[in-house]
Amino acid sequence: MKQKIADYVRKNIASGKTEENIRQELRSIGVEESEVSDALMQVKGGDMQQNKGKKNMMPKVVIIAIALFVLLVVGVLLVYFLLFSGKSQLDKCLEIDTENAKDACLQDLAENTWDAKICSMLEFSKAQGCYFQVAKVSGNDSICLKIEENDQRHYCIASATNDIKKCDMISDIFMREGCQRYAGIPSQKPKSDGNFGSGESGCEIIQDSRKRQACWYDTAIETKDISLCEKIAAGPTKESCYSVIGMRLQDETICAKITDLSRRDGCYTNISITSKNPQLCNKVGSDTWRAQFCLYPLALLLKDRKICEMIPELEKLNYREACFRKMSELMQDATLCDKLEDQKDIDICKLEAGMKNNDTNTCLSITNTTRKDQCLRNVGSNLKDLSICNMIGNNLDRLTCSLRATPTDYNLCSQYENIDGKNSCYSRIAIDTNNSNLCQYIESSRLPPKDYCYEAIAKTTGDVNLCEKIEDSNRKISCRGSIKENSVSCAFVNDQRKKDSCYQSMGIDNGKPEYCEKIVDV
Repeated sequence: MKQKIADYVRKNIASGKTEENIRQELRSIGVEESEVSDALMQVKGGDMQQNKGKKNMMPKVVIIAIALFVLLVVGVLLVYFLLFSGKSQLDKCLEIDTENAKDACLQDLAENTWDAKICSMLEFSKAQGCYFQVAKVSGNDSICLKIEENDQRHYCIASATNDIKKCDMISDIFMREGCQRYAGIPSQKPKSDGNFGSGESGCEIIQDSRKRQACWYDTAIETKDISLCEKIAAGPTKESCYSVIGMRLQDETICAKITDLSRRDGCYTNISITSKNPQLCNKVGSDTWRAQFCLYPLALLLKDRKICEMIPELEKLNYREACFRKMSELMQDATLCDKLEDQKDIDICKLEAGMKNNDTNTCLSITNTTRKDQCLRNVGSNLKDLSICNMIGNNLDRLTCSLRATPTDYNLCSQYENIDGKNSCYSRIAIDTNNSNLCQYIESSRLPPKDYCYEAIAKTTGDVNLCEKIEDSNRKISCRGSIKENSVSCAFVNDQRKKDSCYQSMGIDNGKPEYCEKIVDV
């Protein structure tokens, strides 16, 4: 690129342009001031050396011999370059897998080589913008004819010819003002030869720094080529490039290139878990919490209690204790709970292990009575084992367990000390088994009422005689009507609101809309 800028400077100096004009033109196309100065110094230095050489003329024979030798060497190098040089820029661009990077490469190539044909390889909207830029930098307004939108085409012609008068053809006022402001600024830049040197990739020709680095990143990730990460400027993008490729290749040496401690630890953790290598967790060093997070999933994955012992202890987020608790479940080994220090944590660990594994012995080893009963209740209920339920000290927990183990044993209901619990027990078993004889044990003054018990069984079994055992007269009539579909029964209800409710129940329960017509309250 430096040589191309120098050639451009030399050509324009020869044509009579001033140094200031050359500087202005190069800066307008994005060339850095330092690069312009270097090119000017290179050209001036070469001219001075050439003038100096004229004062110290060598013998003609020597000069001719040297010249012939130089021409021979240059010729050989030129032939070698033509035969063995790398791929063309176009080939390199087309080989880029990432769509955005490929498009950026093609557009930059079209601008550098002034080749509008390359623009046609882009999708429509990008191609239109590409034609505009190529016309602008090449000064060839005929390329603008490829642009379909009128205002954009006129803007292109004005920019290519540096003639702001042509901006008057633009109908959109904002675009016209932009054209008048910028179209008169010279924007032509030198034409490229269209070839890569060896060892270059398609990203190198992209002049915009951000686009070029994005191209390197996308291509590096796609090809898993760590050398492309090296070209990216220091920062999050470079770090991410190392991290992603390191994890994809499972190469810990790439993780070591990452300077950000958090990202580097994440790279090591990912590889250690994927490769099932806990020793890599020793390289996680930014903080103790991350070391825990590396070892904890590995211990569970490998079902290795020794890895739990490698986890450092912390007051908060203690993965060491969580590891032993989880391992006791996975390995069905409650003895791992004894590795914990606090007795409360040991009991909780054994509670979880006992319920998970339906292990009565683990439950019995719990020191806290409440947690022990909770553990036995769950195990006894799951196994439907009344003998386990009888080990429970708390009466309510024992009854709950026993009823889950033997859900139809109504003799257990009498063991409830609370009337509501006793009524609920009789009602549930009576309705579940359609045993109306159990309804008589329900105290009507408590909930659920005895009437509800009889009504529910009557509707389920279709036994209208059970309705006669209902004490509440309105509920009794509603029960009869629901079973016999007898609308006359509702007529004996005195309270109009209850009578309407009777008809409503009959209509809904029996699917008969004609009962709804008898409802007074609309």
